[in-house]
Amino acid sequence: MNVVRPTYHNVSHGQGGCWYCSPRSDPNEPGIVYLVYSTLHDAIKVGIMAARSGRLDQHRRNGWMPWRDDDAVTGIWNLPTVLLARTVEREILSWWRDDMQIPPAVSWSDMPQAGATETASATLADPAGTAGRIARLVAAIVHNRR
Repeated sequence: MNVVRPTYHNVSHGQGGCWYCSPRSDPNEPGIVYLVYSTLHDAIKVGIMAARSGRLDQHRRNGWMPWRDDDAVTGIWNLPTVLLARTVEREILSWWRDDMQIPPAVSWSDMPQAGATETASATLADPAGTAGRIARLVAAIVHNRR
């Protein structure tokens, strides 16, 4: 059984209540986990999308760019399915919120493309540390599927 906790904002803006039964994408198609950064908000955002989605373009248009470090490591990771990407996203959000007690850094009004609940201050949630954790989670998932 899947447990979901839809927010009022998501439901009131037509996003539905259940991520697993949403018609917007097939959870078994190839997925992507991404980490984007906003200089305006000094914040990072973890997110997921289907590989065929234009979700990153929505973020770029609003000033959120894929995170890159000095070694040119980019904040985009491919996974076999959207559902596996969701597993990584949930793990990062749990790490930020539960383990590190970091609240969302951006309000809904500052993020017209949606996704404010998946943000964190770049000062509190180190982008390089977050990217490293995502990379390790993705590597473990890919390795375990072999």
